[in-house]
Amino acid sequence: MTIDLVNITITVIVAAVSALAVSFFWIGQYKHKVDTLEKDIETLKKEHKEMSTQLTECSTKIDERTQNAAATYTKRKSPISLNEKGEDILSRSGSDKFVLENKDELVKKIKNKAPKTAYDVQVAAREVVESLQNEDRFAPFKNFVYKEGLEIGSIFIIMSIYLRDIALPLLGYTREQVDKTDPHKIKNEENKV
Repeated sequence: MTIDLVNITITVIVAAVSALAVSFFWIGQYKHKVDTLEKDIETLKKEHKEMSTQLTECSTKIDERTQNAAATYTKRKSPISLNEKGEDILSRSGSDKFVLENKDELVKKIKNKAPKTAYDVQVAAREVVESLQNEDRFAPFKNFVYKEGLEIGSIFIIMSIYLRDIALPLLGYTREQVDKTDPHKIKNEENKV
């Protein structure tokens, strides 16, 4: 019986050692995976930071181009309005006719954005115009700006100001109310006091 007990004990010990060996193997595998994941996360953090920096740079460049386009085609008075160059492009591109022909649809889209102020109407007009850019009917305006060597943002600015001026009275606002409800200008006025 002692031989049987010794054999059972040896079998149990061998099984325990084997189980421990397998456990250590799997623990080693998981440790390797965790180490690899930690390295991958660090790499992703670095890439995220780089992409974030690049996105900020791109955004700044876009803002600068848009501001330059706005300055080129608008008057330096408030509220923003088209100057002679802006009026010329509005007419030559045919975007004035497009806005007038689609006035009901475009104003409805602005209204659906539930503007609460005249400034909101101005912002919504820009959003509505930009939302058209992938539609076939917007292609003539893309072609126009391309042929003229202009940025696409130029036509957005020009069309949206024209649309805003049409939409404001239809939605119960005046152009003069745009600046009075512009949160940036209100904040600047508060800072002056």
